Amino acid sequence: MQPRADWGGPVRDREHIYPLDALRFFSAFCVMAFHLCFYDWANDLNPAAEILAGAARYEALAPFTWFGWVGVQIFFVISGFVIAHSAAGASPFAFLRGRIVRLYPAVWVCATITFVTLTGLGQGALSDNLAAYGRSIALWLRGPWVDGVYWSLAVEIVFYGLVFWMLVARRLLSIAALPWVLTGLSLFYAFVHFAPHTAESVLSPFVVGKVEWFGGILLLKHGSFFAIGVWLWLMSRKAMTVARYGGLLVAIGVSITQIAPRASAFVVEVTSPWAGMVFPVWVPVSVWLAGVAVVFAAARHPERFAVRSPARQAALKRIGLMTYPLFLIHSVVGAAVIRMLTQAGVDPFVALGLSMGAMLLLAYVICATAEVGIRNILRGVLNAGEAALRRAAPGLSFLFEALPDRAVPARSAPS
Repeated sequence: MQPRADWGGPVRDREHIYPLDALRFFSAFCVMAFHLCFYDWANDLNPAAEILAGAARYEALAPFTWFGWVGVQIFFVISGFVIAHSAAGASPFAFLRGRIVRLYPAVWVCATITFVTLTGLGQGALSDNLAAYGRSIALWLRGPWVDGVYWSLAVEIVFYGLVFWMLVARRLLSIAALPWVLTGLSLFYAFVHFAPHTAESVLSPFVVGKVEWFGGILLLKHGSFFAIGVWLWLMSRKAMTVARYGGLLVAIGVSITQIAPRASAFVVEVTSPWAGMVFPVWVPVSVWLAGVAVVFAAARHPERFAVRSPARQAALKRIGLMTYPLFLIHSVVGAAVIRMLTQAGVDPFVALGLSMGAMLLLAYVICATAEVGIRNILRGVLNAGEAALRRAAPGLSFLFEALPDRAVPARSAPS
């Protein structure tokens, strides 16, 4: 049986870059530590704080976990890399099918668990929870969702949509154009965000307001992160030029301008005795740059990260697969576990460790059982739909054609 990449679609093991699985897990763990060890108790405006209900506070861990949110920005870079890899040589429909079977099964399972948790704890009105649940399982671009972490999926979906339309237009466009588009969007957002008065004089207050409102979803704010990943993938294909290296550096610079203000905003955002805590900007920036450096090294010299042992290959792929359900369930469900354990008399730090362990175990169970079963059924439905569409609409044959990209070498990166 041909091995599959954890982002969907068949791929040979020699093309699989295993450090990205470990980095993806690290990113998800950072986000979990940020929420459970800091944000879920330190910010009264955070919905998960209502679930924790003051049952535990982890002031001693705050200096080591407050910056964990940057794991999302690391994940965006990884996503740019692996989605470019997935799209290379794929037909538009094959790419779309791969994204659907990768995203929806875990969402359906995890959103259901979160909804049951919220309902069981009496958090929010049932009608509101049902509406949020519906938006979550549909991966609606606008919340509220059952858990705030779903905002990043909305960003991912818009990115996938852009890649899909570039595949449709493959005869005219190359995937090598994608990072330029994404970086341009982020540069435009930076101009509007950091120079609003100038932007209003050039555009209009209405346009500037809409850019801020839709900036997070429409890749205006986060496009540069994905651009970095695509350029690093081009590096793995030996397709970089001087101009592309320049674009990569610009994207890194623009991305830092998005990370640094997030750190600065914590002084205002956090409402707790730690509200006056110093949040040094260089910490999340350094963590993010370290994550980018790992992707860079893996793209530049993939042969140095070869994993020969089948057992290690399977283990790394498994932790890579765990990251998605872990990211979706840890905040609300993890806070609920801490609350129940501490109310039962368990030491708060022991409760934290048990909660994080439970989230890891639950993520493993989901990715190894329920997610696989639903994915297989969904893939069968989509394959049947493809066959029916081919017969009923021969004029849409371009959706099923995998055209070569002349601007990108076909040779795969060794591992």
